[in-house]
Amino acid sequence: MRDLGAIRRLGFPVFARGTALPGTAKSAHGTIDLVTTCGGTFVSPGDIIVGDESGIVLIRPDEAEQVLARAEERCRKEAKMMDELRRGRTTIELLGLDKDSASN
Repeated sequence: MRDLGAIRRLGFPVFARGTALPGTAKSAHGTIDLVTTCGGTFVSPGDIIVGDESGIVLIRPDEAEQVLARAEERCRKEAKMMDELRRGRTTIELLGLDKDSASN
C-alpha cells in the first residue's frame, strides 16, 4: 500500500505487510472472483477477511456462524475475567496457576 499519511488522516482501514513508495500504473484490467493467495493462504471469493492492529484472519463462509459464536463466548469470558481483576483477583488465581488451586 502507499499514501500512508492520507490513509491515516482519513481513518481508512488498510492492512498490509508494508508500504510501497513508487506509484502504481493502471496498464491492465484487474480480475475479480478468482482464487488468490495472501501471505501463503488461499483466499477464495466469498471468504471473510477481518483485520485490526493485531493481525488479519480469514474466515470461510460456511464457518462464519461457528466462528462468531466462539468469538462472542470468548468476549464474555474475557469480560468476566476483567470484572474479577477489577475486584482484586489476580490472573494467577483466575487461571488456576497458584499452588493452592493446583492441589485441588
